[in-house]
Amino acid sequence: GEQGAERVVRVVLAAGVVQCYEGEQGAERLVREELASGEVQHYEGGRGAERFVRREFADGEVQHYEGERGAERVVRMEISRGEVQHFEGEKGVERVVRAEFPGGNVQHYEGERDGERMVRVDAASGLKKETKRNHSTQQGGGIGESGTGSPPAESTGSDREGETAARPRSKKYKRGRRAPQPTPDHASESEQEG
Repeated sequence: GEQGAERVVRVVLAAGVVQCYEGEQGAERLVREELASGEVQHYEGGRGAERFVRREFADGEVQHYEGERGAERVVRMEISRGEVQHFEGEKGVERVVRAEFPGGNVQHYEGERDGERMVRVDAASGLKKETKRNHSTQQGGGIGESGTGSPPAESTGSDREGETAARPRSKKYKRGRRAPQPTPDHASESEQEG
């Protein structure tokens, strides 16, 4: 910009973190952080009130957040193979309530975090099936340190061969999944202002 009207548009921090800003001089606001890992974090809101709204991972997974600054919570996770998971609950205790699969099947869950159970499957064919038993999630389920955010596939109770709520997944698959991450703290922003 013109001399005296310069504004911050990009800041490169240690460890390869790049922060991108928009706005007029003196009112620049953080809109994006690009991490060395390939992760990109997106923010909305005015200067000093930026809130975390989306996290994109290098493998294609995207996590969407809602809520006021400091209380952002995950509400949706799009997994690179096409599955979409929906969450409810406050920050830190979000629980999966629905999983949608590319083939059109939808799994519905009830219960508290780490104890979600599948209660219904809506099949792409239009078949709605209540599960015969409530199944607790494995490995902690829900979202958190040990959970994957996706409760395991369970039988729909159908007599038809191969009809499950989702395909069974290997242990390697479960270990490779990423749980929604805690929202970043805004310490790096306040350090710049001071």
